[in-house]
Amino acid sequence: MNGRIFRNYLDQRWLYEVVTERANIELMFNDPYWARLDFRTDYPFGVLVFNVTTLVRGFHPSEFASPADDPYHFAKQKALPMGTLDDYLAVLERLCGEAKSHGAVCLKTTLAYQRTLRFENVPKEKAARVFGRRRSELTEGQVKDFEDFIMWRLVELSARHALPFQIHTGQARIQ
Repeated sequence: MNGRIFRNYLDQRWLYEVVTERANIELMFNDPYWARLDFRTDYPFGVLVFNVTTLVRGFHPSEFASPADDPYHFAKQKALPMGTLDDYLAVLERLCGEAKSHGAVCLKTTLAYQRTLRFENVPKEKAARVFGRRRSELTEGQVKDFEDFIMWRLVELSARHALPFQIHTGQARIQ
């Protein structure tokens, strides 16, 4: 059975027939969580969801294991500086612009699975003191302050680029 499923997925006509004709799906929102910064869709009936979950952790390059999720890798590819918090904010702006130009229809975060959804409006100066430092040098409070600051900036980018923001609020995190 697994072999048959695999072979069927290799046939684009079969996939199109099952999704669009049998299931009557006109549009599929696709969150490529395995490659958040790749900005591509695999099917003509799919639209891109820009998953920004990991971007709140951008205080240091060591926070990113995969180049496909790494804003520092993205910045290097685009010859963008990443030495200051302002540089990081410019990279976030560029990421949102590129996501939208590649067809993204919304931003999405699944942070509820990792932390509280209470985001304080943290002053930029506090976030700037965190930027460039490894997690091991920071307190939990400093990490949260940086994440909170960036989340507010992501919401602003969502509004500026006219992209709705989907925020998972599920029960996956045990309190």
